[in-house]
Amino acid sequence: MHLKKQWIFWLVATIIMMAVMRHVGSPLKSSTCYKSILSLEFASDNSTVQNVIHEWNTIKSADGKTLKEHALSGIWWDFLFILVYTGFFYSYFSNRNLNNPIHYYVSRLSLISGLLDIIENVFMLLSLNGQISSIISFLTATAAFFKFVILAFLFVYFLLSVFRSEKMVR
Repeated sequence: MHLKKQWIFWLVATIIMMAVMRHVGSPLKSSTCYKSILSLEFASDNSTVQNVIHEWNTIKSADGKTLKEHALSGIWWDFLFILVYTGFFYSYFSNRNLNNPIHYYVSRLSLISGLLDIIENVFMLLSLNGQISSIISFLTATAAFFKFVILAFLFVYFLLSVFRSEKMVR
């Protein structure tokens, strides 16, 4: 595959994984209060983490698994999602105008977002496996916050880049 078009493969893989992640996370919607993995990602204190995990432990989905089991499964699937969305942003921005150093730095931001997501996932796995602490809760929420800030920037920068490219083609 031509290096400059490699980002298209990663884009398709990202879209597919978004659908997979939506499906994998859908059982959490049956929770009364904590309806997505975001509830655990942004739980910045012990009591909130314990409340999320307690509720997910007590509710079973239609397949008989607890919501906690579904959350664990979703986190493991998220590692593949991290690979594909990081691959997409990295390949897209690292192959843009090579004379513009901003693309170099933006492509590296995609790697930082992936690293933050991995850190967040590891801490959530620790919490779901009973290792709940103030520092783990704080680091999970902090990693999630900065990951989402970077991803929002990358997404907006991607859209601006696409629209700018469209104008240049015309």
